[in-house]
Amino acid sequence: MKKIFAWIEKVKKTFQLFGIMGEVYIFNMLLLFLAFLVMALIVSYNFSRQGRTYQMNYNYAALKGIENLMHEQENQFMEVLKSSYYESLNGGNIFGNPEMDSSQEEEQKQRKSRISDFLHNSFNTGYGSLSVYSAKDDCAYTYMNRRIYTYTDDTVNEMRNVYKDKHAHLVMTSSTISGRHGKDRTYGMIYSIRSVDTYENIGALQLEYKTGLIDYLLEKSYPSVMGDFLIIGANGEVFYDSTGQWYEKIYPYAAQLLESKGETRTIKFGEGKYYFNSLQAETELYHGLHYFGFLAYDEVYQNIRITLNYMIGVMGIMIIISGIAMFINVQAKSRILRKIYAAMKNVRQGNLDVQVELSGGRQGELTEIAYSFNKMTVDLKGYIKREYQLKLEQQQYLLMALQAQINPHFLANSFEAIRMKAMLDGEKEIEQMVMILSKIFRNAAKGDTVLTIGTEVDNCESYLWLHKIRFQNQLSYHLEVPEEVRQYVIVRHALQVIVENYMVYSFDGSREDNEISIRGEKAGDWIILTIQDNSEGVSEEKLEEMRGYIRDPQSTDQRKHIGLGNVSRRMRIVFGDDFQFTIDSAQDGGLIEKLKFRACIEEEVGHAVQSDTGRR
Repeated sequence: MKKIFAWIEKVKKTFQLFGIMGEVYIFNMLLLFLAFLVMALIVSYNFSRQGRTYQMNYNYAALKGIENLMHEQENQFMEVLKSSYYESLNGGNIFGNPEMDSSQEEEQKQRKSRISDFLHNSFNTGYGSLSVYSAKDDCAYTYMNRRIYTYTDDTVNEMRNVYKDKHAHLVMTSSTISGRHGKDRTYGMIYSIRSVDTYENIGALQLEYKTGLIDYLLEKSYPSVMGDFLIIGANGEVFYDSTGQWYEKIYPYAAQLLESKGETRTIKFGEGKYYFNSLQAETELYHGLHYFGFLAYDEVYQNIRITLNYMIGVMGIMIIISGIAMFINVQAKSRILRKIYAAMKNVRQGNLDVQVELSGGRQGELTEIAYSFNKMTVDLKGYIKREYQLKLEQQQYLLMALQAQINPHFLANSFEAIRMKAMLDGEKEIEQMVMILSKIFRNAAKGDTVLTIGTEVDNCESYLWLHKIRFQNQLSYHLEVPEEVRQYVIVRHALQVIVENYMVYSFDGSREDNEISIRGEKAGDWIILTIQDNSEGVSEEKLEEMRGYIRDPQSTDQRKHIGLGNVSRRMRIVFGDDFQFTIDSAQDGGLIEKLKFRACIEEEVGHAVQSDTGRR
């Protein structure tokens, strides 16, 4: 007893370590047990009822099959009977010429030959025996085992009685074992044969079937049928009994069974209780057969109990396996919960470097929560770092802007005055250049941190057009940025700085084929902007130096390298890790510079890209 209490205490402590997951486990186990109990009761009730119904229906189907077999046998018998009249209708008779004296040897020989031919031609392998009774000879001719036998003893009394009955009707003979069939048990059908001239009985026809045909039908067509089968007449005579107990006897419970014909009922024979199905033959000539199928109570429920116990056993094993699996799962999840709780306590204390340790693949909601928590701490730390850096750089840029500030209104008026002077003097190129320069200045004077890619590309086009006027045919440019790309945002001057670098460092005034292109495309959720020129390029050492400005823009001296490092730094502030900047040498010379960043509209980039003007 002490060991049991110690074990219970140990289990209790284990679930206390699980915390809320232990409570969930206990609750789920109780639900699982109750569900199993209810399901077992429902399955037991329904399976018992359905099992009994299935067995009774299958028994009834077999009973119907026996009835169909008997009906087919009756039809076969009637076909044989009809064939006995075919020769008579054509002017002959299977019994010979009635005008001849029966004592004449020739007439007897002819009659026997006709009967033999008829029996031989009419016999079927499914028959037990086929007999014709000739009243003229008071003799029965029987074909069986490929031979014809003649009988004049009491075995032909039933055919004699049918011959003597002036009212023609089908007579069924109950099951017997005669010496003619060895050990085979048979039942038969007898009908009188009449003269087509006088309509008087001149003989009788008997066809016997072996009861083994019914046994064969049940074995082949209904192999798993349960119960016993019985065929009796109106007076209780037995035609077929699958138990073999009541052959050549009057069935003692016939009256009790016939009262319940056509229904499925229960009946008690001695100490045994049975379910039974019943059918009554409804054929053209005979209506006296009754078919019964019996299922013993014990036999029905014994098979059901075996199957039911097996099912309950399987269900019990399943609930045990489920309980163990749930215990292992709860144990694993409670371990993750404890890790998440510990990490949250560290974050609450200001430690953003904490991470929930995970092992294995990402499976389950708690694992997803842990991954999300880890990502949240990383994102939060990065956001705080970007915000702090942005504020610091804004203060630096503001100081530099204040130091170099010139009245934009004054410069705009000055540009306009110069343009008007050039126009009055007829200097159209100077006028156009001043107008473009004024436009560039107005765009540069705006304080927004981000603008649409379309606006940035237009500013680059103005800048390039200004230089094209200056250098005439020495410079060409191509802008291929579709409308679906133009709607997304980019940091101000991100492209213009790269274009300015080209004009300052890569443009060759001695060449006539200087060319630069800007291409844009959208790949899924990403924007890719490619700036390519056909300059002589740069050395590998210089290329690595430029890549260094991109990789570590914080180390770039802002007063000396306002170009690539500035672009990389500002793009990372806005887009974070969703930004890539690469520089490579083209195979045929020149540089290929690519900006890859997430496609965002202005409302999506958040607080980090509010205008500098709005911050002042």
